[in-house]
Amino acid sequence: MLHAERQLLLAESELNRIQLLQDLENLRHEYHRVADTIKSAGNVASSLAKVGGFVLLFRRFFRRMQPSPKTTTESSSLVSELFNGVKTGFSIWQAFRARR
Repeated sequence: MLHAERQLLLAESELNRIQLLQDLENLRHEYHRVADTIKSAGNVASSLAKVGGFVLLFRRFFRRMQPSPKTTTESSSLVSELFNGVKTGFSIWQAFRARR
């Protein structure tokens, strides 16, 4: 009787070990899936920041080409606007990159 109980405990232990290994493998796959999703979201955000910067730059550039009444405040140069757009895009890119 004692020998049979021991065999049952050993079999149950082996089943538990196999189940634990399967659970760990599933957890590893899920971790990689979530990490890939986060990386994709970061890539999309980075691309959107770049596109947004270029849209803003072109909008300001074409707005300057249209004749407008002179104002008392001096508007910033196109190069300055370009650097501001790049700086903003780079800041957003770094923020998403730091989360990886």
